[in-house]
Amino acid sequence: MSEQAKQAQLPHKTPASSVTITPLKHQSSLERCAGFFGPARQIPLAWVSAVLTLLLLILTTTYASQATFGSSVRLVYSSSSRPIFVLRVLSEVTGVLLTCTIAAAFERIQWLLVARRDGLRFTDFICLQAGTTALGILTLTAGRGVRTVTTRLWSTIRLISIILVPVLGVLIMSDVQTKPAYHSVKTLDSSFGFGMRPFNASIAQQLAPVTDLLFAKLGNLLTDSTRAVDLTPTVGPAKSCVQGIATRRGQTCERVVFVPGGIDLMAVQLESDDDLPEADVYLTQNQQGYVFKFEGVGSEWRSDSTSTCRVYGGQAGFRLCLKNSAEDLIYANIVQCPVKTAINQQCASNTTWHSSPGWSTILKTSFRNASISFSRSNGTILSHTFPASNETPAPINATDLFRAYDSFFGATGNDPTLELLTSLTGASAGPLFVKYVWSILNLHARIAISNPAIATRNVNALHNLLTVPLYLCQVSTTAFDSIKAYFDDDDNGNGNGPLPVIINPERSTVVSLATLRYELVVARGTFIAYVVLTGLALALCFVALAVGSVGEAARRIPRTTAFPVRDFCVECDVRDGEGRVLERRDFDGLARVKGTEMVRRMEEVKVVRRGEELERTGLVGSSV
Repeated sequence: MSEQAKQAQLPHKTPASSVTITPLKHQSSLERCAGFFGPARQIPLAWVSAVLTLLLLILTTTYASQATFGSSVRLVYSSSSRPIFVLRVLSEVTGVLLTCTIAAAFERIQWLLVARRDGLRFTDFICLQAGTTALGILTLTAGRGVRTVTTRLWSTIRLISIILVPVLGVLIMSDVQTKPAYHSVKTLDSSFGFGMRPFNASIAQQLAPVTDLLFAKLGNLLTDSTRAVDLTPTVGPAKSCVQGIATRRGQTCERVVFVPGGIDLMAVQLESDDDLPEADVYLTQNQQGYVFKFEGVGSEWRSDSTSTCRVYGGQAGFRLCLKNSAEDLIYANIVQCPVKTAINQQCASNTTWHSSPGWSTILKTSFRNASISFSRSNGTILSHTFPASNETPAPINATDLFRAYDSFFGATGNDPTLELLTSLTGASAGPLFVKYVWSILNLHARIAISNPAIATRNVNALHNLLTVPLYLCQVSTTAFDSIKAYFDDDDNGNGNGPLPVIINPERSTVVSLATLRYELVVARGTFIAYVVLTGLALALCFVALAVGSVGEAARRIPRTTAFPVRDFCVECDVRDGEGRVLERRDFDGLARVKGTEMVRRMEEVKVVRRGEELERTGLVGSSV
C-alpha cells in the first residue's frame, strides 16, 4: 500500500493552530437579567413539586383542623371510616410530593457545591447523591474513619430527610378518630317540641285508667335509648354503699341519667314530615330534660317517724317509703311482701315483713338543657350537647309523689272521665302493674341468695318506679297528645268534649331536620407537630431551590437532566489534592481497600465541574 493511502486511513487530526477559543460576548442589561434568572428554567419540575407540596399541605392541614372543608361532600362524611381514609390519602400524597421536593433540593445543593471553584469533597458528594443507599449514609454518619465534620453533617441531614416522610405519615395518623355531627338543613316553620316540665301530681288522676299501659311502656325508662342517656361517670372516688347499682358500665354506687324524653314530645307534624328524605335526624335545641342522680345508701336506711309509707297491691304487693332530706333530695325504700305470706293472703294482716331491710336509694332531681339529635328512623338519641349553663334544681315533694302513686296504683271511683278513658284504651284500671313489681322483687330476691349480683336489679327497679311518675306527670307527656286527640273535634266537627285537664304546654324547643355527618378529630399535639415539621422541611426546600435558581452561584450550575449518573459523567471531573483529573486506572487502588481506609481515600479527592479552568479565564467554549 502506498504511503498516501496509509495516510488517508489514519484519523484526521486538527492542527492545534486551527482551534479558536470564543471569548465571552458583551451582554446588554436585559440579557444579563435574563441570564441571572435563567437557571430557574432548568428546574421547573422541582418548583412544580414544591408548589404542589405546599398546596397539598394546606389542604391536609385545613381538612385535619376540623374545618368545614369537605363537609358538603356526601362521599366524604357518609361513613365513620371515610374521613380517616381521606386524611390518609391527603397525607400520603403530601408525603410523596415532599419526598420529590426534598430530592430536588438536595440535587440543587449538590450542584451548587460542585460548581464552586474548589469543588466538593467526594464523601460529601456521595452523601448528597440520590443513589446512595441508607446503609451508606448511615456509615458516613456514625461509622469510623470519617474525619471531616461536614461529611457527618450532610449525611445526618440526608438521613433525617429519609426518615422524616414516613414519620410524618405515622404522626398525623397516630391519634385520629371520627365523631358524629349533625348539620341542620331545614328549620321547620312553627315546629316546636316539648321539654320536661315540673312534676304535677294532679295529672296522675287523668292517666290512672291507663296505668298498666303506661308503666309497661316505660318500665325500662332509664335504659331506654329513645328517652334517656346514661351519664354515670366511669371514674371517680369510691363510695361506700350497702346495695350496689347495676349500670351498663358495671356495678357502682352512683348512677346519673339524663332524661330529655323522646321524639314523641315534638310537634305531631314532624312525625309525618316527608321533606328532605336525605335528612337523618331531628335536631332539637335547648331542650329541657331531667337529670336523675341516684346514690346507694351509705348505711342501711329504714323508714322512721319522718318517713311517709304506703302499701300497694293488697295481698300481693309492696311497701314504699319516701322521705325528703332536701327539696330536691328523696330517700326511698321498698319492701316486697314475701311469697309465703302472699299465698296465705296475710300481706295486709301480718305486717312483720314491713321491718325487712328491702332496697333503698337516694334520688336527687334537677333540670338541664341540651341540644339533642334523634334518629329519624327509630327515635334513638344519637348525641347530646350540654351548654355551659349549670343544672337547676327540680324540687320533688314526697307527699306529692305519693299522690301520684295513689292515683296510679289505687285509682278507683265513679269519675266519668276515668270510665271514658278506660273504655277508650281497653286497659284495666286495676293495679296489675303492682303485681308485676311484686313478682319481680321476689324473683330477684330469691335468685340473689345464690347470686348476690342479681340483687342490684331490685335497686334498678326502685329507680324506675321513682322516675316514671316524674316523666308522666308533666304537661309535655306523650300520653296527653294521644288522649287529647280523642277529645278534639275531627275534620267533620265531631268530638267527645273538652279534656278535663287543661293542656296548654309550652312548646319552646326548636326542632329542625338535619343530616348525620362524621367529622374528623385529630389530636391537637400530633396535628401541631405534623404541621410544624412538614412546614419546616418544605421551607428549607424552598430556600435551597431559590438559592439554586437565582444568583451568581446558580449561574455556574450546568444544565442538568433527570438522570444524575449521566450528569455526573458529562459535567464532572474527580481530582486529587493536586488538582489532577483522575482517570479510570486511578480508581483501581480504591477497589482493593475497604472500611476506614476506603473512606479516608475518598476524602482526599474532590468532585469539580468539568471545564472549570476555562470558565476561570473567561473562556466558555471552542470551535473547530
